[in-house]
Amino acid sequence: MILLFLASGYAQWRGGAPEKLAAACMVVAMLGTFWAGLSSPSYRDVQWDMLLIDFGLLVALSVLAGVADRFWPIWLAAFQLVAVAAHGVSAYNPNILPVAYWWIVGKISYPMVAILAIGTRRHHRRTRYGLQEYAWTYQRHRAASLRVQG
Repeated sequence: MILLFLASGYAQWRGGAPEKLAAACMVVAMLGTFWAGLSSPSYRDVQWDMLLIDFGLLVALSVLAGVADRFWPIWLAAFQLVAVAAHGVSAYNPNILPVAYWWIVGKISYPMVAILAIGTRRHHRRTRYGLQEYAWTYQRHRAASLRVQG
């Protein structure tokens, strides 16, 4: 949680709109997962409340990956898909070891936090050097069409 709060704070401080939005979605999902996990899940059965939270985050990150003019949100959505798939595998085969289910669902967030921090760092570096940076793909397309018309 501490790493996510640090990376999210960094994204809010130095990131663009996609970084800030991804950080907010990840923090909301973490808080929801924390709240859902208060019932001390055993991971012997599918954690349906956590599945809903993970699926919601997957949808949010997938939409972000589709509209953001960045490459890293695709990686976030892909890692989140692995977490959602772990729930599906556990539902399909209840004989999966609880520790494996817990490991995938619980530890997939570490590389996601790293990706958010790296994406924020790269955005900050590009803007610091004065390079043109678009937050959303429609901005890039609009700028390109204005150059063609002009």
